[in-house]
Amino acid sequence: MNYKILLFLPLVLSVIACEEVIDIELDEAEIREVVEATLDGDSGILEVRITTTGPYFEAGSVQPISGATVEIQREGDLNVFMAEEQEAGFYRQTLTPEVGATYVLRVTTPGGGNYEARSTLLERVEIQEIIPEFQAAQGPRDEGYNLTFRFQDPAGSTNFYRVLHRVNQVPQLEPDDLQINDDNLFDGGLARLQLFRQTFDLGDTVTVELRHLDQAGYDYFNSLGDIVGGGGGGPNSGSAAPGNPTTNWNGGALGYFSAYFPATRGVVITE
Repeated sequence: MNYKILLFLPLVLSVIACEEVIDIELDEAEIREVVEATLDGDSGILEVRITTTGPYFEAGSVQPISGATVEIQREGDLNVFMAEEQEAGFYRQTLTPEVGATYVLRVTTPGGGNYEARSTLLERVEIQEIIPEFQAAQGPRDEGYNLTFRFQDPAGSTNFYRVLHRVNQVPQLEPDDLQINDDNLFDGGLARLQLFRQTFDLGDTVTVELRHLDQAGYDYFNSLGDIVGGGGGGPNSGSAAPGNPTTNWNGGALGYFSAYFPATRGVVITE
């Protein structure tokens, strides 16, 4: 017999430490542990949230996991940093990140889970400018301003990006705001991307954040975009029965570990 359940993944979609919980219909019939972790290269802050998944019809079944052991280590370095639990299921530690280094995150849960993931902290890619462009009303679309931003894509490698934004200091956290890009169309050149699915009004202050991801981070968010109907374009896009987002955890956990340097730039919409 096939069972469909709804798993709850606390997806971090904000520019500044906000959380958005998105309900995702997945094809797993078992309770799983979810580990979602980020390492901000600017602040050096590692944040890890550990929860369980749960069936849709069991109220309160999604629970934080306390008492886990969380440690991070730069690959090739003997120093190990332990993240402290700040509240139920939420762990934090501060370190001094190094550009180009790969970080190994290990999590052991009281239930016997042993998980390990790696993420490489790539160089910051600066946003050069943001260009507002007025667009007249057309059909069901209201008039407003589109935003295009430009940046120089590093040459010699495949690069991956996640785009986040705030409007008047409010993080935009809807599934449609999940925007993921690779450099297939502008490899080594001047990239020109648009904040899609949203227009802006005169007087709006819009802040764009560009995160330069490694392959594992891109794969997770791209597959998540397929499931929630956001910015992804992978194999599950439009599927009636999506699977779990791609994870870089071994050991059976869901979720992701992503290290990144953020680049931000703001603009005020004027005529």
